[in-house]
Parts: sequence; C-alpha cells; structure tokens
Amino acid sequence: MSTELCEAGTVSVDDDRSHWRSSRTWILVLSVGALLLGLAGCSQSSGDVLEKFRLEFPDCSYSDRTFSGTTDWPRPHVAMSFTTDRECADQYLKNHGVDLEDPSHWPTPGSGTVGGPTLPPDYPPFESDAMDQFKLKLDPKRQYDLYHFKTGAQAEFKVLLDPEGDRTGVYMESVAYGKVRGGS
Repeated sequence: MSTELCEAGTVSVDDDRSHWRSSRTWILVLSVGALLLGLAGCSQSSGDVLEKFRLEFPDCSYSDRTFSGTTDWPRPHVAMSFTTDRECADQYLKNHGVDLEDPSHWPTPGSGTVGGPTLPPDYPPFESDAMDQFKLKLDPKRQYDLYHFKTGAQAEFKVLLDPEGDRTGVYMESVAYGKVRGGS
C-alpha cells in the first residue's frame, strides 16, 4: 500500500490497529447504507398520506394539482392545491363541513398577534414552503375567502380560494395534525 494512500486516511496493513480501524470503517459504511435504505423505505405516496389525514382530492374534474405531505413525526403535514370550477370547489368544502356563508378573509381586516410579534394584515396565509409549492402570488388589494375544516382524523386545514374567471384555485395546508400518526 502506498504512503500517499496511508496519509490520505486509508488503513495500512502494517498497523496493529488496522483490523479495528477497518472494521470501524465497514461498520460506519454499513450503518449509513442501512440508514439510507431505511429512509428510502419510508417514502410515502400521496394516497397513503391522504388516507391517514382522511383527506382526498375532489371527485370532480380538476387540474394543476400540487401535493406535498408526510405523516412522519415530529410534524405530520400536508400542503395541496388544485384548480377547478367554483361549483366543484364549493362542493368539496361542503363535503368537509364548511359553512360557505361564513368565510374569514385574506388580507385580514387588521394586524394581529399569534404567539409573538404583531403580524400585518397581508402576512402570507400559508407557510413559506407551501407558498413556494403553490407558486402563490396574492394581490393584497383583492380579498380572498379563507376557510377552516377538520377531517375525520381531526387534522385541521386552512383553505384559500382564488377565483380566476370560471376557474377557482383551491389552496390548502394542514395547521394541526389531530390524530394522524406517523410512519409509512
């Protein structure tokens, strides 16, 4: 074995501790490999995640679907969107027990606090990852309807509707995970 390889961190066979170092290296390699295989085995399909959240995409025709989600701890989470006609969007919300006559709005009518700093009326309605996923650019001069509902798993969702002509963008993110339990 060359000195260059030994100086680069490769174990020399003349070293009395070579067996131990070599074994330690293999243990490390095997451990990392097992971890990566384990992580790969934990991937979850959108269907699996939606089932655990007791949520679904609408039965009617829709397009422009986005989805991200996990049931893994420490934070089970779903962010999803789709575009459909207003009738389908309304029916989807009604199916989840939403009173369409009582929306809140974005931007909010005034500033408020949520466990800390004061938030301006145009503070984004969703976390930044979800806003990026949705590619959502809201106009603070418009008013958007916001709704909340809980699924059968007691997971709570915030929903924003963005009407554009005869189509409506439906954007939703979990804000509480209720009884959703992790794992694939």
